Amino acid sequence: MVSYFSRIIVSTVGTSLLTSQIDRQQESAWFKILSEYANYQLTDTPAETVDKIQIFEGENSELITIPRLPIAIDQSQLVPHAVTMALLAKGDGVGASDVEGLPEGLIAEVDGRYILSNWGNLMWQRGKDDLLGDRLLDFPGLVYGDRFRADFKGVTAADRVVLQETLARVSYLFTTNGNSPKQLVGGGLQYSPLVSKGVDHFRVNLSLRVTCRVGDGQLVLYRFGHHDIEDDPF
Repeated sequence: MVSYFSRIIVSTVGTSLLTSQIDRQQESAWFKILSEYANYQLTDTPAETVDKIQIFEGENSELITIPRLPIAIDQSQLVPHAVTMALLAKGDGVGASDVEGLPEGLIAEVDGRYILSNWGNLMWQRGKDDLLGDRLLDFPGLVYGDRFRADFKGVTAADRVVLQETLARVSYLFTTNGNSPKQLVGGGLQYSPLVSKGVDHFRVNLSLRVTCRVGDGQLVLYRFGHHDIEDDPF
């Protein structure tokens, strides 16, 4: 990019973004990239530090001044896509059919797979506590037992968030590997059997666990909580 821009100054502590001397042959593509990058950076900038955006195209071109605008995100628009966005955030890319209906601005295509775009990731990071901390989401390949649902209702919103981030990862690994738990073994999940109890379990974090078992091609989740649930896993 440096070869096409002889001078780029980005200032958020000051009052403007200045871009000058854009190679005319690369104008369309690079100008679009720079604009998207600037918008992304400024979106997460405290509003009081940015008065305006100024863009120059070429040495003698007309100055474009864009006044500072308030940025608001309507989180309600993300609710129908909460499962998909959670999978995108915790997975390694999904197919085109998995992102149908998701607003185009939230996703980016990389080698035929789809991931969260910069904007999508920003919206997710700002909204995930609300999206994951309230209701239990239905992730592909996972089935919830009655006690698991009760356990979910009985914990804090923060524990619900960390649980559902883990469930998104579990769902992704389980369904993309032939509905087998083999990819859940090792790593952070530490999936393993509780031999004396006839059930399996995996780790959410250092203190929280989920008991489960594979049945009929699905991963059935029985309990969620601290280590003591392993004494009463069903």
